[in-house]
Amino acid sequence: MLALLAVFFRYAGVGIVSSDSPEKADVIIVLMGSGPDRILGAVDLYEQGYAPRIMMVENWQPGYELLESRGVELPRDAELAASVGVQLGVPEEAIIILPGNARSTQDEALIITQYLKEQQTGVDKV
Repeated sequence: MLALLAVFFRYAGVGIVSSDSPEKADVIIVLMGSGPDRILGAVDLYEQGYAPRIMMVENWQPGYELLESRGVELPRDAELAASVGVQLGVPEEAIIILPGNARSTQDEALIITQYLKEQQTGVDKV
């Protein structure tokens, strides 16, 4: 019985997991949080012509307010990721960093959604 459960749990997700191929888009969105692998993937997609721009949101990190209050500027993760993209050949103007102090993927999604809605109505906030 235990062996049967082990096999079941090993393969339980196979039927619900799907794999999609990338499609052309207006923008590649990079979610913060896992290190350089995400910007590297975005750069690869950019170089392959899937989208003309890469977008990300500034993330919140504890302590930034304290540094800023003392006049210290420290690059945030999005700025570091953008720097990697530029060093790998993505033009600076192709990278959009949205302000927002996102604390979660949900925050990032809301900030990006708001930005895209504003772009549709012609309001420029960046």
